[in-house]
Amino acid sequence: MSANNQAAQAVHNWWSNHSEYYRDAFVYDYQSIWRGVEPPDEEIYWRCYYRALTCFLRTDPESIIDRRKLLYSYVKSEYKTEHAHDTLNRYRKQLPVDSTVRRVVRNICTAYDAVPDRMFSDDERVQTVMDDLYSQLNMATQAQRIYHRARLTGMVAARPVYRAGKWYLDFMTPDEFMLTADPDDDRSITAFTYARSSNEGIEYVTWTADNIITRGYNGKEKRVDENPYKRIPYAILRLADDDGVYTGGMFELVESQLDVNKTKWQATVNVTFAGSPVWVATNFPDGDIVISPDRVIVARGVTLGEGQDVPPQLDAVTPESAYEAIQDHATNRERQMQMAEGIPLSMLTEQGNPPSGVARMIERMELTEMRYSDQRHLRSWEKELAKLTALVADTDAGVAINPDSVDVDVSYQDEPVTMDVKEEYELDKMKLADLTMSADEFYQKWAGVSDITEELPKRRAKLTLIGGAVSTPQPPATDPE
Repeated sequence: MSANNQAAQAVHNWWSNHSEYYRDAFVYDYQSIWRGVEPPDEEIYWRCYYRALTCFLRTDPESIIDRRKLLYSYVKSEYKTEHAHDTLNRYRKQLPVDSTVRRVVRNICTAYDAVPDRMFSDDERVQTVMDDLYSQLNMATQAQRIYHRARLTGMVAARPVYRAGKWYLDFMTPDEFMLTADPDDDRSITAFTYARSSNEGIEYVTWTADNIITRGYNGKEKRVDENPYKRIPYAILRLADDDGVYTGGMFELVESQLDVNKTKWQATVNVTFAGSPVWVATNFPDGDIVISPDRVIVARGVTLGEGQDVPPQLDAVTPESAYEAIQDHATNRERQMQMAEGIPLSMLTEQGNPPSGVARMIERMELTEMRYSDQRHLRSWEKELAKLTALVADTDAGVAINPDSVDVDVSYQDEPVTMDVKEEYELDKMKLADLTMSADEFYQKWAGVSDITEELPKRRAKLTLIGGAVSTPQPPATDPE
């Protein structure tokens, strides 16, 4: 076998072993996009994988098309697809595009629901400059968007950009870029490449620590510019400790979503067939044979025994509807997929009151642990992003700031633990008795007054209304603090 044939066979074998439905859905798109740089098959495979993840978080029109392409590839092995009138082909543009994935990601990713406190430096000037830069970057919104995508895909690359007097925080998910790593260290990125549109069509931009290399769609170099930052200007947020250049992401969640959408599609098909009888034409003249609701199944040459033709007849068949049962299965599957990602049951049901206090903490323990793990990675990413922002400001915007003077410390706000009012009141009474809560704090919280010498009977009356018929302990004569 020639060397070319061996290479072709190796490619064929590789794809045969990596023929997942998401590869089938998107491989031709990415082979076309990246044709000019001729990436390894494994890189195309990763792009298909990540696009399957991101399409359920994006809301642009292209994401709707992607979800249908993905679901079609997911279910087509179970259905006939040879002819245009086959059921799956006829319903292709109506396949469900539901995305509970966004809800799951929002429920997990609360670190940026409130703007965190950031301490960039003890130097007041540096702190003021960085606060202003982050305001112009719209970090309050962009950080949350980046976090959501990184939670789903495992990684996102972010770059602060100063262009035409304005600041932007650009970011890309891993279906949009390729990484080249040091052979001895997967986390040491030596090249960052992405495709972009230009007046001449698609072109490819590669950042290294030294240069910015631009290639045309034919793969030939158009120009090489010096990298003014002397580093790749992307801060990569990774929310996993996986080995390798790329990280895995929440693929189980996306696959569960596909299973839910498949079930919803089956329910739609079922109710459509049940609502429209199928006509069976026996021994009628020649014509097209088509099976679908509101159409005809043509059967010819039907006989009774040997040589006895059945006279022409027309019958209507109405399939039995199982719509409600199928929909119930989809609903239960949807709930299971959310609980599998740590979403507590109380967040999924509309009945009853959610637990409070210790019960709430126990119920949300898995979710809380996941959030704390994310915060560890987010803090590391924020440190790199802050230094990179200072570097770009100093290089491009003329802001005199030394990146080495920036070392951000981020404090995220934890979700408040709510308690039943009587339980909280009794707990504060014990704190007051144990001198772990001051009298001023206690009466300020529960009676709305700060001076404990003021109208004690009125305060006790208010406390009785709040806590019920309880005996309020006499506060200490002096503040324990």
